[in-house]
Amino acid sequence: RSHPPALESLFLTGATQEAHHIRTGEDLTEDKPWEMVSKQAILEEIQFKGAISDFHPVKAKLQKYAPDTVLIIWDVEEEYGNNFLVAVTERARDDRLEVYRAEEAKKEAEAAGPGRGGGGGGPGGGGGAVG
Repeated sequence: RSHPPALESLFLTGATQEAHHIRTGEDLTEDKPWEMVSKQAILEEIQFKGAISDFHPVKAKLQKYAPDTVLIIWDVEEEYGNNFLVAVTERARDDRLEVYRAEEAKKEAEAAGPGRGGGGGGPGGGGGAVG
């Protein structure tokens, strides 16, 4: 299955996950499978490790990517062949973040339960000093 446009599928080893604080099941969960990672840290790793860096396949795209942080997504089911997706354009980043934020807002609304939004008034006046 081909990955979504401007999201690159990569295999990131445990050491790479630990170095960038994106450990699956710890830093990233099925409820929040994404994190913003320092582009500078990734490029420094590529420069240090060269072709053996897990991020080497997206080096040129990351060099053209302007923002300071890169959206990295845990592909829990490995739908696209590897364990992570990397957003290599701002549009891909923003589109995915919009989806995640909408999902978060929906979960928060569901957690509040039906008819529990707003208000907060109700009985019980001020609690003055008891004397």
